[in-house]
Amino acid sequence: LNDTGVSATDQITQDNSFTLKLAQPIVIGEQAALLDHYEVSKDEGKTWQETTADQKDLADGIYQYKAIVTDLAGNISESAIQKVVVDNSLNVESTTVIVKPITEDNTISLVEKDQVISIRLEIANLPTDLNSSLTSVNTTLGNVTYNFHFDEVTQEWVTEIPAEFLWSVEPQTNISIEISLTDQAGNTAIIKHTQNYNVDHTPNSPTLDSLTFNNIDGAIISGSAYKGSKVDIYNKNGDWLASTITNEEGKFTLQDLSINSNQEVYAVATYNGYSSENSSIGLVTEVPAISITRISPEGVISGYATEGSYFIVKDQNGNILQEFNSNVFDSSGITPFSVMALGEVRPFILSLDQPLEEGAQIIISIDKDNISGHPQYITADYTPAVFLETPQFDISGETLSVHVNEPNSFIRAFSGEGNLIATGFTDEQGFASLQVFQFLKEGETVSVQVVDKNQNTSETLIEVPNFAYIPHVERITQEGLISGVAEDNSTVIVRDADGNELGKVTLGDDNSWSDFSHFSLSVNRPLIDGEKISVQIIDNKGLMSPEQNIIVDLTPPPAPTELNFNDAGDLVYGHAEPFSEILVKDGQGNILNKWFWNNWTDESGSFSIELGTFLTNAETVYVTATDVNGNVSLAAQIQAPNYAFAPYVDSFTSDGVISGQAENNSTLVVKDAKGDVVAEIKVGEDNGWNGSSYFKLQLDRPLVDGEQFFLSIKDARGQVSADTVITADTVAPTPASNLVFSEDGSYLTGVAELNTTIQVFDHNGQLVNIWNNTINSDGTFTIYLGSNNLHGEAFTVTVKDQAGNVSEAISINAPLDDIAPNPIKNILLDANGQNFTAQAEANSQIEVFDSLGNQTGWGSTDSAGNVSGSFNQTYLHGEELTFVVIDRAGNRSIEFKQNALIDTIAPNPIANIIFNEDGQSFTAQAEAGSSIDVLDQTGNKIGFGYTDSSGNVSGYFQQVYLHGEELTFVVIDRAGNRSAEVKQSALNDDVV
Repeated sequence: LNDTGVSATDQITQDNSFTLKLAQPIVIGEQAALLDHYEVSKDEGKTWQETTADQKDLADGIYQYKAIVTDLAGNISESAIQKVVVDNSLNVESTTVIVKPITEDNTISLVEKDQVISIRLEIANLPTDLNSSLTSVNTTLGNVTYNFHFDEVTQEWVTEIPAEFLWSVEPQTNISIEISLTDQAGNTAIIKHTQNYNVDHTPNSPTLDSLTFNNIDGAIISGSAYKGSKVDIYNKNGDWLASTITNEEGKFTLQDLSINSNQEVYAVATYNGYSSENSSIGLVTEVPAISITRISPEGVISGYATEGSYFIVKDQNGNILQEFNSNVFDSSGITPFSVMALGEVRPFILSLDQPLEEGAQIIISIDKDNISGHPQYITADYTPAVFLETPQFDISGETLSVHVNEPNSFIRAFSGEGNLIATGFTDEQGFASLQVFQFLKEGETVSVQVVDKNQNTSETLIEVPNFAYIPHVERITQEGLISGVAEDNSTVIVRDADGNELGKVTLGDDNSWSDFSHFSLSVNRPLIDGEKISVQIIDNKGLMSPEQNIIVDLTPPPAPTELNFNDAGDLVYGHAEPFSEILVKDGQGNILNKWFWNNWTDESGSFSIELGTFLTNAETVYVTATDVNGNVSLAAQIQAPNYAFAPYVDSFTSDGVISGQAENNSTLVVKDAKGDVVAEIKVGEDNGWNGSSYFKLQLDRPLVDGEQFFLSIKDARGQVSADTVITADTVAPTPASNLVFSEDGSYLTGVAELNTTIQVFDHNGQLVNIWNNTINSDGTFTIYLGSNNLHGEAFTVTVKDQAGNVSEAISINAPLDDIAPNPIKNILLDANGQNFTAQAEANSQIEVFDSLGNQTGWGSTDSAGNVSGSFNQTYLHGEELTFVVIDRAGNRSIEFKQNALIDTIAPNPIANIIFNEDGQSFTAQAEAGSSIDVLDQTGNKIGFGYTDSSGNVSGYFQQVYLHGEELTFVVIDRAGNRSAEVKQSALNDDVV
């Protein structure tokens, strides 16, 4: 018997054929018994039947066996009963498997994709003879098998699988689970169960946490959405405004200057092409603005902020260091920031009681009208960035590489002439690669500066090497004519892909303003469309430029397609080869494009060409595309719209004057609400750029406020336009209110009706603001008067609407300032005797007088009270000078007298005289700012020279000196002191 069960002795078996035999002889008394026969019971011993030793093909069931034996005397005995269970099948028909939903809603959402999913199932009605130790439940995903374990508490089979392995690109999918059952006899049954579930790729709606606006940063919108998703911001009308990407934590912050205060917006998140529902609508609210520009080592913090704000400076732990009220602002001048409801942005200066140590971190927050701005986190930094490597130009001179020790620093480079030639910012490793936008000369000194976030500046000077600039090819023709621009006095060489020379030309200097000349050369064979050629130069010093590799393009682009006109007839749009030039012409070949700079297709080939005239008479126009190599496509045709366009009204005044523009050679008809014609005029042709002419007419009856008129035209072809509706307005606007003069009397603010203009008149009735008269979108206005009015001058303000109605005049007086400013102080006279600095009232002027009362100098004061001034001549002999401060109102301070510096020290003699070979000029070194007298042997002045701020002398003689003549040089400083004489013989040219 092959016992296949769990136990080797339980005689539970799949073996249904075996042989019965006695295990040992049977003894009855002392006599050995002989086998008589075997018997079997199939009902647990209730009945027995005789059977044979060979048991074959037994059905599943329980069998009991015994042997019947007899001895020689005929006595009968029985052996012990042996039980055998024959089991060849495992019945699982009644077994049920229930898999619980893999999530609460049986759907894996995008948020749940990053989680671990518990999959649970119940197995009921198991066979009673199951060997539980051999029962297994598993699922295979990819090449990984996940085994279930039995939870004794919940009586469920459980496994945990990362949701990313259950994720599917399809919205509906399933998981296959295999259950293996084995009974006591070793029979095994496999149950396979498939569980369907859903996959939701749609991200949750974003959450908008903060929506603020200020007039430095623009709008700052922050919130959360699914990590890595694109968040698009829309206004409440569904117009797209801006977008950003969330970080790994699902957070986003977007800064955008096009989104305004009081704008209602919502957000949509998109991930892998699936978009969320709209977020709830949020309102962008204004907060005070702040921008820190610098912290000085003396503890002075400067920047810009919303005027009237309250400042709190804290250390990095949040402890308050100092607080400042709104008197830290400079209210003078005009700033580049727009005026908001919370006020203008103005420069401010905060002076801390104690300077900050290098590296100290502070937090600056502001508040105005109980509204807090975005705190600024600042680190005190007084150390300029350091160049870690000497800046280097690339071989072509087109790129300047810089490496400094501070990331996100501003880099700027200046040519030897002081022109800005490159700018950029360093990356997180301190590297910057700047595009050089000016050609440089060999030996020229370039200044490279790095400006860090705290405006600390460091500089290094580099010398420009010789560059052989890559030539610029403008056009290649099929005949092999190649034209472009290359360096003066260079040789242009053209080669094929194998390096064979196709042609070359040596340039001269075409005397243009630049160091480059046009070239044109013909290659030695026809060029093939699509072949590769290279162009380079060898400059006049033998340096070879990098190659410009070009693919010859001799194939005209396809004709433009998908052509359409806009309804107005002044815009043609369609598709053509990317980056090609589009020209629109009439039947006579005249170009109709309005602009010469906006005629190119974009990277997708789309174009939109504005025409210089409205085409509304079914004209046929011809559109061509020209590629970058000058190949021109065939012309595509399109017909313009065919209609009479409605007249455009510029003005409709309260006294019935209507003016505007209408189609040339048309008839303009004006009707009232009843349809009666109240005016009709003929419009001529004034050769306007857009096919229209100006018109002006006067209605011959009084107007009723609010009544409507309907204007239309009948064009020269008899077509009638749609109506333009205008409404009479005879009611004067509300007078201006909240009128306030600025402290310096330079401008006036207030509130008035929208779509009106402001008129400000002086006491003589003269209009003082001809152009500066508009109303902001919030109804406020700021009118600049062009001068400081500080004498209580009387002004009147009226509001004029578009119909010409004028409001009641409102009177206002300018500020009155009759207080004399404090005298000038802390005068520092420059050693040159021509300049001075000092302190005085901010934005005042300084007048300087000599001892006779003649004005001999002047100065101006900035918003911080720093004076810069100069004299009309040099004062270095102790002369008495009188200084007077004049404020913006014209009030004059008391006089302050101070003597000029005294310089009686003779300058050092001239040195390092070098004569020019022409015998008429020389160079040398002498005291900065001095002049040079040159005398001949008889003491006559025969030459002169001037010294720059570095002590370099440039001088000239009144005749040629080339015969070794003795010349005498004297240095005269700015005070008139004369140096000792230096004698030097001129050059001697005796060569025939």
